[in-house]
Amino acid sequence: MTEPTEPTLPPPAALVPVEPPAVPSAAPSAAGSPPLDPRPPIYPMITTFDETVTMSRLWGIPFLGVMIRGFLLIPHFIVLTFYAIVVALLQLVVWIPVLVNGRYPAWGFAIVGGFIRWVTRVQAYAILAASAYPPLSTGGHHDVDVRWDESQAVARWAGIPLLGVWIRSILLIPHLIILYCLGVAVWFLSLVTWVPVLLSGRYADWAYRIVGGYIRWQNRTLCYALLMTGPYPPFSLDD
Repeated sequence: MTEPTEPTLPPPAALVPVEPPAVPSAAPSAAGSPPLDPRPPIYPMITTFDETVTMSRLWGIPFLGVMIRGFLLIPHFIVLTFYAIVVALLQLVVWIPVLVNGRYPAWGFAIVGGFIRWVTRVQAYAILAASAYPPLSTGGHHDVDVRWDESQAVARWAGIPLLGVWIRSILLIPHLIILYCLGVAVWFLSLVTWVPVLLSGRYADWAYRIVGGYIRWQNRTLCYALLMTGPYPPFSLDD
């Protein structure tokens, strides 16, 4: 008569291999917005364009479309003229927090940064790189946006009155030379960027790459000159 054998117990749960959960795909950042690019930005400020937007093909009618858009932007031009005066006056004091704390102030990002964001949206709408009419404000939702890492450090020497901005301006001379050449190229491209809008109702991908890249580069250079960013801006059309 054989002795009964002990039943074999299943392995502990801790030893059972568990399949890792599936990684969800990138979800849209907002309703109707394209997924965010998982790559980190190369600079602590970015200028983004929603390259998926469509618009009426009538905006691509040569000269007429851009001319009408320019007329619609007249209220923006008026407000931005006075806004620019405020921004210029703020440059007399905005260096103080940089000199004392090594940080550009939050109110500087709100006012000066808001001005740059507003101008960028108006510029993009005028050249057909944006579909939606820009809001009469520094915020709001739009096809174009400009954002900063407001926690970044800025070298305190940049806040030395006159000297800091003067040194930064000298360091930016290579950028200014390249931006001048790019500006000429962008002007010539504006003679044909209306063609894809007229044919397909979309601003061309290559136009976003070159014209949009010019705007990105321009914004990075301007923000560095105004002490809003710490690192030296890269020589790149991308963010």
